[in-house]
Amino acid sequence: MQTRSPTRRKEESPSPSPAMGTRAAGKPKTTAAVGARAARGNKQAGAATKREEATAPAPAPAITSTGSSQSPPPEVEPSTRKVEGGEGDSALAKRVRDDEEDKEAAQAFNFRHFWNFLFSAQANFEDIKEENPNEWMIDLIAADIPPMRHTDDPGAIYAKCYDAVQVYSVEVKQIKCGLRWPIEVFGHVAVRDSLDRKRNLVFNRGRDDCQTLTAEDSSLVLTGPSRYVLAMDNPDFEVELKVKGIAETEDKVLSSHAFTFNCIYDDGSSVKRRVASNKRSTVQITFALIPETVEATFEVKVVDGSLDPSLRPHFFASTHHHPSTKCVLLDPREGAMVISDNNSVKLTRSVVSVEVLGGLKLTAEALDDEKAVVPRTTIIFEPQRDGRVDGFLDLNCCKMVVKVSWSRLSIC
Repeated sequence: MQTRSPTRRKEESPSPSPAMGTRAAGKPKTTAAVGARAARGNKQAGAATKREEATAPAPAPAITSTGSSQSPPPEVEPSTRKVEGGEGDSALAKRVRDDEEDKEAAQAFNFRHFWNFLFSAQANFEDIKEENPNEWMIDLIAADIPPMRHTDDPGAIYAKCYDAVQVYSVEVKQIKCGLRWPIEVFGHVAVRDSLDRKRNLVFNRGRDDCQTLTAEDSSLVLTGPSRYVLAMDNPDFEVELKVKGIAETEDKVLSSHAFTFNCIYDDGSSVKRRVASNKRSTVQITFALIPETVEATFEVKVVDGSLDPSLRPHFFASTHHHPSTKCVLLDPREGAMVISDNNSVKLTRSVVSVEVLGGLKLTAEALDDEKAVVPRTTIIFEPQRDGRVDGFLDLNCCKMVVKVSWSRLSIC
């Protein structure tokens, strides 16, 4: 048998293909060439980058997201951003961007857009509930629903004693960010329900009619609501308050807040206090759900005598459901009692929601310069489903008749 030597076996082993040999032989050389070209390219790119940095303008400041779901993508330039939702939204969007750390403003911004998405076909966002109880349209979609709607309509089958929301007070609990007492406040506080979606104003003052708030007296003078607030489909609260500056350009946002009251699982057993804080203030809204209510609308007339001009009248109502919480009808901070040509007293607020199986107490008093109560008188009313009842007040030789108009509520 023939024996092959190791050298012979090596010589007889198959040789690699020309292609394999080329790749194997050229790999180190190719890698070195690529590395040299990459080094030269990096050097040239670095020099070009330095030239561009020397001639390029300064980059625009970055825009931080407000957390709003409506915020545009970062790559869109601020000048090309489009804000939808109706007239006035561009100014609101700018304020949100300028005050990005204020989550309250972003929340109000989102509330407006969401409201426009749902109800813009039914009403305009800026629409306000009119206060004229004698004129209203038949078309319920566009109707401006007044108080005393069913006072003279006892047979209305769709009028019932539904739950309602009672607003008691709005108070500025704290001011911050360089603000000092006293402050001059203007703006509005409103509630929207499912009847007409309009702003049912609780407080409303223009810049030329500010209310002065002090550390000792920081609650707003409420002038509404102008009709009951239906506690169905979760009513919305809206707060937009400003502090007046020396010039209009120096006005500052005190509170810009919106929230929804989830009343579906509320039994009305307690008074609610909603606190909203931002960098400039802390505002508290006090309200409650009143179950199975009727609407009480007040009218007061002087029938004999007159009130001493040095005394300030104070009328307030309370109900059986929350007897210790007051609805102020005539605020003493408004000064002397104003009487019209037909002897009607101009009330600060005239509508209160009352539980139909409870009671309504009206208290009238007069305050002197030391805020001491001089005379005081009280009337108790039993709620009615419709019609009118009268009562009489004798306040320091000034006799007045109080007429209460009762009305059930309607959901349409």
